[in-house]
Amino acid sequence: NILSDMKQWQRELNLASLIADNTPNDDLPFQVHLVSAEDIQQWLAAGTRSSVDLDDVEIEKYGQIDEPHQAFYGLVSGDQIADWWKIYGTRLFTKNIRNLLGKTEVNDAIKVTASQNPELFWYYNNGITLLVNSVEPHRRNASRGFERGCFRFTDVSVINGAQTVSSLGMMAGSVGENLSNIKISARFIKLSGNEDIANSITKANNFQNRVLGRDFASQRPEQHRLSKEIAIEGYQYQLLRSGPNDTSGDASIIDLDEAPGQ
Repeated sequence: NILSDMKQWQRELNLASLIADNTPNDDLPFQVHLVSAEDIQQWLAAGTRSSVDLDDVEIEKYGQIDEPHQAFYGLVSGDQIADWWKIYGTRLFTKNIRNLLGKTEVNDAIKVTASQNPELFWYYNNGITLLVNSVEPHRRNASRGFERGCFRFTDVSVINGAQTVSSLGMMAGSVGENLSNIKISARFIKLSGNEDIANSITKANNFQNRVLGRDFASQRPEQHRLSKEIAIEGYQYQLLRSGPNDTSGDASIIDLDEAPGQ
């Protein structure tokens, strides 16, 4: 059978490496293990969930809230946000039920304002909201007052404002130094792993926008379980929408709206 063949292969590989006969199994240079497609899927999924940490984030005119959940808010420059996008891309949006909605009128309007009227960006834009696991204020903040502070945030996810972040990130090369003149309202909310509150805040921050029922459904645990099971069979279960015609012409992609029971 397969398992016995694998053991024989392991034995032959180790004999060829000229190791001592009494070498413990755990110390063998070659070890062959039987893994399932589900194991591989879980390993790949875990790799995409690695933590997003933002170092040296400068917040201008910042304030702080301590109860019921600690939060920092203020103005963040556009070039900082573009740097986040350059480093992390869509990993910034792991908890965002909207994710990216592709090329839309909103994205185009963001880019026009950023390139033509950067000084008006704050007035036109709703800002961004981020959930974080921990906050580390820089020691020199105390000597600056609240005019400007520097912080380190760990396990960050942008839950509102994904279009703002991605639009600024994608146009960084064409706009150049204008991005440093752009100011965006930002809120950093510390939750330290409280998933129930995180989901409630995420839903509330997006409920006021044009979000469809499928966007909320995409965050349900059973939908992620179904996505993993379908992936084993060679299909992609598309939970998040990123454009109007995501699945057209591709039979291997199953859209959430097409799934039974949705």
